[in-house]
This record gives sequence, structure tokens and C-alpha cells, in this order.
Amino acid sequence: MLRIAVCNMVLPGVERLAEYLGMWSYERNVVARLMSFQSGEEVLFEMEISGDFAVVFIGMGPDNIAGIETALSVKRQNRLTNIVFLVESMQYLKEMLQIYPVQFVFGQITRKKIFEAMDRFWNERRYLQENFFFRFNHRSYMIDLSEVLYFSSEGRVVEILLETGRRYRVYTRLDTVEQNLLGSRVYFIRIHQSYLVNSRHIEQFCYSMVRLRNCDELPVSRKRRGEIVGFCRECVLSCQK
Repeated sequence: MLRIAVCNMVLPGVERLAEYLGMWSYERNVVARLMSFQSGEEVLFEMEISGDFAVVFIGMGPDNIAGIETALSVKRQNRLTNIVFLVESMQYLKEMLQIYPVQFVFGQITRKKIFEAMDRFWNERRYLQENFFFRFNHRSYMIDLSEVLYFSSEGRVVEILLETGRRYRVYTRLDTVEQNLLGSRVYFIRIHQSYLVNSRHIEQFCYSMVRLRNCDELPVSRKRRGEIVGFCRECVLSCQK
């Protein structure tokens, strides 16, 4: 589910924003939940309690420097969140341009402008970066697949380790995660019943283990060694082309 936040909405015509976002969700067949907030503090508190937003719309009225501060705080919590500024003037444009990814809706809020902003976000999310969405303890999370070192499982809990060292947990099976990642441009290889590894982060292959760029060494099961050998062979051949 796509979580969308609307914050600091003091601009004329903003009451129609929810209607346009609902239309976009229906026409694009995307399950989305819209939440409205009066302040940036409310947005950040909701993120702390229930998890990240995919898109945050921020109304930038006259002298609304607080909108910039809200956007920066949101990005510090999750750099993948897309910020859409709804602006009436070019004031604070320099400050707003320092935030990435960022979009602007100038002037009157219309169906066409909101659809263009959401389509731009959706296409970028689908084709320029691949995200992994999950829920844990009633919170929603969105992480960049390219930053995942590996998934490890213990019973019905899967732990996700990122290259930053940050860890997440989700109640699911590793087989389910592996199935969901089929066709992803980020190739994950199953080296063990308990480990699904991002091939981009493998630094060294050995007969019974792989070493990752963060120096973690993970075991390779006998059952999976043939798959590892085949992957190594493909890597060598691709380098010779």
C-alpha cells in the first residue's frame, strides 16, 4: 500500500487534492492511503509510530520556511520519500531545490498537475529504483533493494541487513521473499536455506562461504553450491565480453 501524506495545507483549492489523489489511485490501480496533517511535527510523529510515507505533499504559503524544515526532517528519516511542494511563488526556491527527489506544483491545484506529479513519482519508482515494501509491528517500511546486503531467516522471522548497518525484521518466510524478488533488476542469490544475498555486494566466493563487502562471511550449503558455481561462471563470461 502506498502511503501519502498532505501537510501544511493552507493554499486555495487544496480541498480537492484528496479527490484528485483518489482518482489517480483508482485509475492507476494503485492501493493508496492518504493522511492529512496540520504541521510537520504531526507528519514526523506519524512516521515514528506507523512508518514511512512514499510521497509527502507540502503546502508552501507565504513565509512558510517550516515547510522546508519538514521536508528536510522527512528526508533524514527516509531519503527515498518523494517530496511534492505546492507553491504560490518562487520564494525559497533555492532551499527547496536542495531536496531530492523533489517536485513542484505551481499555482492552482488541478487534476492534471496532480496526475503528472504522481505519474512522475510512480514511473521513477518502477524504473529507476526498486523498493521493497513491508510491515512490521504495525509500521510500514520502504527500503532501496540495492542497499540490501542480504535477507536471513530464523523460523517465521526474516531479518534484513542494509549496507548502512541498519536492520529490519518482518514476519514472513524467506521462500516468500525470494519469490517476490523474481524478475527484479537487483539479483538476489539463495546461498543457503537461511540466506538470500544481494549479488552486487558479494566480494569473494569460496567453496563453502561467500564474503560480502561489509566483511560478513555467510555459509553456502551443499545444495546451493552448484548454483553459486553457475553464477560465478556467468560473471566471468560477462567480464570477458
